This record gives sequence, C-alpha cells and structure tokens, in this order.
Amino acid sequence: FHKISRSKQENDINFFENIFDFKKSGNEEFLDIYERQFFCIDKVKEIWVDSLKDSKIYDSETLNASHRFHWNNFIFHLYESDIEKNKLIDLILSWRKQFSHRKKNLSWQPYNVSERICNWIVLIHFLKGKICKDKEDILVDEIKNHIFFLAENLEYPSSGIINNHVFNNARALYIGGLFINNISITNLAEQIIKESYDKLFCKSGFLNESSTHYHFLITRSILEIYLFAREEHYNDEFCNFIRSRLNNAVNCCKFLLGEKIVDNNSMPKIGDVSPDIPFEWFNPFSDRGWSKIWNYSLDDFYRSNIKNYQLIDGWLKLNKNKWTIFTFLHPDTSEYPSGHGHNDFASINLYHNNKPILIDIGCMSYDNKNRYFNYGRNSYDHNTLQINGKSLIEPGIGRKSIISSKLRNKCSHEYNTYSINWKGTTNQNISWKRKIELLSEEKIIVNDVCDGNNFEFMRGFYYISNYLELYSQNENKIILKTKDVKADLFEFVFDKDCEIKVKDSYFFSNYGIKENIKCINTNIKYPKKNSILEINRIKL
Repeated sequence: FHKISRSKQENDINFFENIFDFKKSGNEEFLDIYERQFFCIDKVKEIWVDSLKDSKIYDSETLNASHRFHWNNFIFHLYESDIEKNKLIDLILSWRKQFSHRKKNLSWQPYNVSERICNWIVLIHFLKGKICKDKEDILVDEIKNHIFFLAENLEYPSSGIINNHVFNNARALYIGGLFINNISITNLAEQIIKESYDKLFCKSGFLNESSTHYHFLITRSILEIYLFAREEHYNDEFCNFIRSRLNNAVNCCKFLLGEKIVDNNSMPKIGDVSPDIPFEWFNPFSDRGWSKIWNYSLDDFYRSNIKNYQLIDGWLKLNKNKWTIFTFLHPDTSEYPSGHGHNDFASINLYHNNKPILIDIGCMSYDNKNRYFNYGRNSYDHNTLQINGKSLIEPGIGRKSIISSKLRNKCSHEYNTYSINWKGTTNQNISWKRKIELLSEEKIIVNDVCDGNNFEFMRGFYYISNYLELYSQNENKIILKTKDVKADLFEFVFDKDCEIKVKDSYFFSNYGIKENIKCINTNIKYPKKNSILEINRIKL
C-alpha cells in the first residue's frame, strides 16, 4: 500500500453538500445517551491526559470513544453560535497537538482512525464557511494524513477471518478518497469492499456476525458509502453493486423492526451491542438520529413490497395472533457462538401487539477487566434454559470449539406459522426439547422437556421488559401489568411442581447503560422432567 500516491489534484477538496442536510433540528437526545455511556464532552481533554499517563482510570472502550469523535454527530445544530462551532474544531486541534505524532498510541488503532476520518469529514461539511480558512486547512491536512496512515494499516486479522473492522476501514478510505480526490485510495476501498462483502454477509443480506445491532451498524456504513458513490458518479458499476447490497441489508433491518416496531429501542438486542453508536441512532425508517444529518430517500433502494419472510439467514420470526417471536438459530455449525453472538440457543424475544414482553438484555462492556464484562452473554442471561446448571450448547473457542460444534450439530429445529420446536443433546448425553406455540391472540405455551439417566434439574429464565411491572404473585401464577394508559395484564402460569422466583435484574438499554427490570427464574427437579409455561394476555 506504500505505492499509493497522492493525486495531482489532491488540493482540490471535494465537498458533497447534497449528501448532508443540516437544516433539520439537532440530536441532543443522543448526546445525553452518549454521556451516560461514556463521559461528558467537557471531560474529554482530561481523559486524553490520563491516557497519555497510562493511569488506567478509564476502561478501553471509554478511551476508544474519546478518540472517535462520535459526539460531533449529536450536537450539530443549525443555530449554534460561531463560538460553539469553533469549539468543535478547537477540540480537534487540541487532539492533533497531543496525538497526531503518537502513531503507536491506542488513538491510532485503525478502527479509531476510520471513525475519526468519517466523523471529521461530516464535521467539516457542517462547518464549511463558518470557521476561518486556516483552521479548515489544518483539519483537511490531518484528514489526509489519517487516510494514508489507514491505507497502510488495514485490519486484516492474522487468523484470515474477515470481520466488520476491515469493512469499516474501507468505508473510511472510500469516503476519504473521494473527499481528497485520490483515485488510488478510492479504488483500494472499492476492492476491499467487493472482496470482503461475501465473507461478511449471508446470502440474503444479514451481516454474518450474529448480532442485530451490528447488522444495523454495518448497514449504516453501506448506506453512507452508497450516498457518496451516487453523488460522485465516479464508478457506476460499483454504485450499482453497493446499491443492490444495501437493498438487501435494509430489508433485513425491516425484518427485525417488524411492521410497526419503528423504535429501535424495542427491537430485539440479540448478540452484542456495539459501543460505536447508541442503539436507536441508525434506523433508515425513522426521522431521528442519523437520518437528521444525511439526505436520502428510501425510494432510491428499498423494496417496500417484499415478501413477508419468516426465516432469513438463520433469523426466525413467528408472527401470528398479535404475538411476535424473534430468535436466532445459529446456523453456523462450525462454532458456537460465532462473531458477536451470545450463548443464547433456543432463547426468544416475545412481543404482543409490537410491545416487548420478554427481552434480550444486551451487554454492558467489552473491557475484560470490567466487572460487567460477561453480563448479558451467558445462557442464564437469556430467555432459555439450563440443564444440570449447564448451557444447552457449551460455548467454546479454540479446542473447546470442537465440543461446541459437535453439540450444535446435534441440535435441530422445525417451525411453521404458529410454532417452533427445538431439540438436541447436551454434553452429559441428556436429550431436551423446547416447543413454543402461539395458540391464540390471548395465549401462548412454552413446553420444555428433558430425558436422560444423568438428568437432575432444569432451570428456566425469563427477562421481563421494562414495559411491564409486577402486578401480583400467587404461588405458581405471576401477573404483570403494562405501564401505558391502556393497561393489559399478562399472566404467567407455571406448573405447580415448579420452583418460581421473581428477582430484581437488569438490562442494558445501550452499551454501558444499566437499568432495572424483573426476571423470573424457574427450576424443576428429577423425577419431574418437563416444565410448561402458559402466558395469557388479559385485557382490562
């Protein structure tokens, strides 16, 4: 990559004013989320000083966030004063003074570099004509240096397994190459995108990393690439390539949102939740967040009359009688879990009339030194079951992946419009089955069965949405009440022989933000071998 040359026209910076729309109102609500996740913007200089001292006061993702400048996107406002606008650029100049020459610092990890390039290019469009030319030129030069550094430090892992990081590198190089008018950089980005796409995405368009949020995150990247490609008219063949892939990815987003779930926060948080953006930030069908900055129309690439699929790339949705169930089937039998997936086999996300009832709790931290590092990733953090205190499939990497792959291959499923059946065999040679039926508008059944000489006990876990609150509990019956004005009751009726506990628990509305909910824990013991849960909706 050292042979990539700077174009003769490199001083002719391209401004793509039609791509952005800064006339819409601001995104201050996301600044509040960001500051709850990481830090108040006023503290960022303090974090930079501590990172240079290597004091380890802040965890790795907080340090990464301080070097990515995502907060710029949350505070763009048309009526912001000139003083405030200059503060945005002055913060970058302060970063430049401390870190521009420290190429071995965490701040220069390629993913952080990629995020800065994209965020700074958006910022410079917002500030064009509103700051002095000298500051603008300094920022442009720093962006150029970032682009050439990134071209020589791409995130191709030693394992040879392509992940979303190199795709994010390519997004930054593509947008950056067009911005500085460097055809070599743009061509490199196109090559990476085309060569990596089929390794990153499944046949129908889902990101192959077992996470709903990461699918939205990378769909955002594809859409940004497409908007620049469409505006530049540099390579029509590539523009058509990325448009067709974008169409598939956006349709998968719609699949996860459902017909009326337009709020990302109600979408199932299956798999890891990215620290890059708040969960609700990108939704191409919404007018909030990202959509307030970028100028686009869904008519350009979205097929609104697509078939109502049940199963796409291992993502299953049952939708009948006002009930909706989402689950991920983990179709990759070579490892479990794969990518950004969790140990959540046979777990469900349950909705009634598009309102969440049973939820995936998300995750709190990527820092393995954080006390919450494993929270949200284990089988007992999901709406599934354990047998003899063990997961249905014991997860593993390296040598352990041989066992997890073997157990995954012993599992199977069947489904129709109103039910799903799982079955498998544990590492202790205990056979198990789980069947969920959507019987009517008012009732569903969850039936779990175990059998085997080594069977001792079976535990179940049910994480209750914060849309519901505990109304009453009487022996084997728990009643939950919706918090909205038109209240409904949801009655959970368990076997009489089943031990039941309602516990205080938590979920993570966004990466790093912990909030309280309730969880129902159940337990049956040998000689009993099955557990039945009946969920009834009672209209008041």
